Amino acid sequence: MRKRIKKRSSGRKLNPSLNDAGLDFRNTLNALVSVFLLSLLLHGCALFRPPPQQTVLLPALESREIISDFKEVLERQADCGCCLDAEVSVTFSASTMLWNRAGTLDGYLLAASPSFFKFIAVNPLGQPLLLIGTSGETFTSVIVPENKAYIGVVHSKTFTKYAPKGFNPEQSYGWLTGRLQPVLFEIISLRRGEEEGSYWLDIRFESEEFARSILFNPERGVITRHIVMDDKGRTQMDVRYGEFISRNAESCLFPGRITVSGLDHNGKVAITLHSVIPDASLQDNDFKIKIPSSFEQVIVE
Repeated sequence: MRKRIKKRSSGRKLNPSLNDAGLDFRNTLNALVSVFLLSLLLHGCALFRPPPQQTVLLPALESREIISDFKEVLERQADCGCCLDAEVSVTFSASTMLWNRAGTLDGYLLAASPSFFKFIAVNPLGQPLLLIGTSGETFTSVIVPENKAYIGVVHSKTFTKYAPKGFNPEQSYGWLTGRLQPVLFEIISLRRGEEEGSYWLDIRFESEEFARSILFNPERGVITRHIVMDDKGRTQMDVRYGEFISRNAESCLFPGRITVSGLDHNGKVAITLHSVIPDASLQDNDFKIKIPSSFEQVIVE
């Protein structure tokens, strides 16, 4: 049944049956899923402030070295693996004056450059409870206890309205791995960060209205924070990267923990990676989600 609303080759073994999965968890999962989707989709608010400005100018030589190191790291991003396959724990929270909800979902995360993403939340028996996937063009979300699936395109009015401002679903792999999308950008300013050995680079992508502040550690060659702000300086999304894991070489580090804050309703999502498969190789079919014929399908427009 369909209705409309407006607005694995990696070797991991999952129970393929959605119809039998974890229906005893219905009451508790409904609340957790609602908060998880809320935290992922709702756009930013004005409660978070951009990082404090450093008024002391850096010496010209130091500035040139930091900018050179930054550009070198961006140039070798493509050599640091195309795919991610890991077990994950996702914690999430959201609150208002009237309610406060939080929870944790364990499962599996698949991602591939530039835009493929799939998250499978499972119960203690390894059966799927929630599936979210996107190709960068379309998305599918399946809530198993409700026997319901949501499908649509990422450029639909509803998705665009509720997705974090400045988030480009066509570059979701970069957001997960602490990379910048390969577009032209201008470095507006450079200053020392609060963390020792780190620097803030204020940049603006070509043909984009948002300003971005990037916290960069040149010694480790990693981005540890990425803040997106609107034209009034209000934070739309604040992503922190930490617990870096070596991949193939010391020069290819990727984050083992990603924390997203600055969302509506004080929303916050933290993704912690476990059991990462090195040199993962994934295909398009690994990201497809098959919806059981008995599930109601809701088309998001």
